[in-house]
Amino acid sequence: MKDGYLNTCKSCIREYRKGWYKENRERDLERHKKYYEQNKEHIKARVRKNWNDNAEEINDWLQELHKAILEDHYEGSATWDAGSIADGDEEAKEVAVTGAALGDHALASLSIDIADLVLDAQVTAANVVTCILANNTGNAVDLGSATVYVRVFKRVTR
Repeated sequence: MKDGYLNTCKSCIREYRKGWYKENRERDLERHKKYYEQNKEHIKARVRKNWNDNAEEINDWLQELHKAILEDHYEGSATWDAGSIADGDEEAKEVAVTGAALGDHALASLSIDIADLVLDAQVTAANVVTCILANNTGNAVDLGSATVYVRVFKRVTR
């Protein structure tokens, strides 16, 4: 006896099941349609209740997110002359942002064109955001002096 079927291999069992599903699919669909028609109002009421319960939870989360984006953020800036950055190298600048904490989200922008460099920012310590300019262009790049602007958003938790 194999898998509950007398002298049947697994591939035969799979084929048998496929055939059974094909044969009974229409019957099952009809049964589901009949159940839905008989219980339509009850089903709709349950869906509405679940939607309303979830809608309140989603609304609360969106309000927290809105507050975090518009109200709970911190800003900082610094002058940055990265000098010449060779291909494959990076240049880092720490910016003081009072209120920033590990786990918060950080964004950075530069007051000049970054010439295909990659600018990244992250909170690396309390009140400190580290901005990194990475050069993957294939050539050395010298941007000159600029102002780096940083905005930190508090992490939204539930």
